[in-house]
Amino acid sequence: RRAREMQAAAAHAEMSGAASAARSTEVFRRTRMCSFFLQGRCLRGTNCSFAHGREMLRAPPNFTKTRMCTDFVRSGGCKNGGDCTFAHCQEELRSATIAASAAATAGR
Repeated sequence: RRAREMQAAAAHAEMSGAASAARSTEVFRRTRMCSFFLQGRCLRGTNCSFAHGREMLRAPPNFTKTRMCTDFVRSGGCKNGGDCTFAHCQEELRSATIAASAAATAGR
């Protein structure tokens, strides 16, 4: 019985991870040109995740300061200082959800 419970938990975690991965890749949808389309060889058409023209291009998400700087957290300092793209304190920390949704609306 314990083995079945473990398998069920693992399957649920895998499915949850797949759903999460699908959501997270959506923020990158059509943020780059399709290299196959540019060569006239894209077979995915409207199902393609890449842009098939400049008018389809969306701004990529800005994840600046959405995670803590590991160097700063570990040692209290960062060689990049103010130019670091990671947050050095809770006040600098931005929500990745907000950053991603801002990019999604900017492309419309």
